[in-house]
Amino acid sequence: MATSLATTNADALQAAVSLDLPAIQDRLKASGGGVHVAHSGAAFEIRVEVLNSPGPGTWRRRPVDTLHVVLDGNGILGVENGDPVTLAPGKAAAVPAGARHVVFGNPRLSLLVVSAPGWARVAPLAACRRP
Repeated sequence: MATSLATTNADALQAAVSLDLPAIQDRLKASGGGVHVAHSGAAFEIRVEVLNSPGPGTWRRRPVDTLHVVLDGNGILGVENGDPVTLAPGKAAAVPAGARHVVFGNPRLSLLVVSAPGWARVAPLAACRRP
């Protein structure tokens, strides 16, 4: 039996997930920064990360490609053996799987991070800073 277009559209709309990014950002900023997994599915995971401390984090290497979209604030994404990428609202940067990278942020750098699901969570930048 054929499925009608109206039924298909209704099913798709029921399956959509609404993400209130400003509310997530506000909650993370008020708590001093951190990470919130806004969606985790079979194909990808969406996180909001708010870095509340200035300065560099630690070098990281992820097993999957990762997309960083700047929601608020400014910073620099450094990738080993590559040119630094300026992070500003509305800008995005993709880090390939296995690339060693670090985020240098100013207070309140907010990122929307999209990657494959299930890799290790990151700590707030304050917890990652070198002594």
